[in-house]
Amino acid sequence: ALAGVFTAVAITEAAVTLPALAGHWAMNEGSGSTTADSSPNGNTATLGAGASWTTGPGGAPAIALNGNSTGIVSFAKPVVNTAQSMTVSAWVKFSATTGYQTIASIDGSAVANGSTVSGFFLQLNASTGTLLFLRYTSNNSNGTAVLANSGVRPVAGTWYHVVGVDDVSAGQLQIYVNGTEDGTASYSSAWQATGNLAIGRGEYDGASTNYFDGAVDDVQAYQAALSTAQVDALNGTPVA
Repeated sequence: ALAGVFTAVAITEAAVTLPALAGHWAMNEGSGSTTADSSPNGNTATLGAGASWTTGPGGAPAIALNGNSTGIVSFAKPVVNTAQSMTVSAWVKFSATTGYQTIASIDGSAVANGSTVSGFFLQLNASTGTLLFLRYTSNNSNGTAVLANSGVRPVAGTWYHVVGVDDVSAGQLQIYVNGTEDGTASYSSAWQATGNLAIGRGEYDGASTNYFDGAVDDVQAYQAALSTAQVDALNGTPVA
């Protein structure tokens, strides 16, 4: 067209700066019973007996979880303060897409009535089959659950990049799937969960539950609410 003349146009995009990491588990070890935190905070995680090594979305190692109480990756602290703005992200591949399955959570503080609940759930919603980011309005499983529910129904055997954001200043929960914001919810009840971060399960009524059946890779946590541009920058596939 136009006498076969085409002009190349250079497009320059501004670099996106990410905030400091609270924790980053690239899961590149490929063997052993621990996975290292590459942030300056040194929050090494321990693999449960039902966690094993597999291959991630870019060919590097990842961790497979067997969908029961032994298939978890556990920590000795919460890593982030859930009363402040925060972001958690992970690459995940479901082996099955039934039931509630929690990718990451932080246990609530112990309470006398035993109704402790996770400070947040990044999970698969059994009711809709979609991915969601959920917070209760208090450390009580009898309280109100606020859901940023995406429209994405994951397919077993496919890798997804899932990000949950709690923006305290905006009073909003957000969920991103594969770099795109796909659900929001108004939330202004930020409270601090002082239990441990967990990958592969949640906590409800004081008990562990919602075990993840599949593989997880490249988990990151930030003590900040990432913007859409920052989440998009974070969305690059981990490589070997």
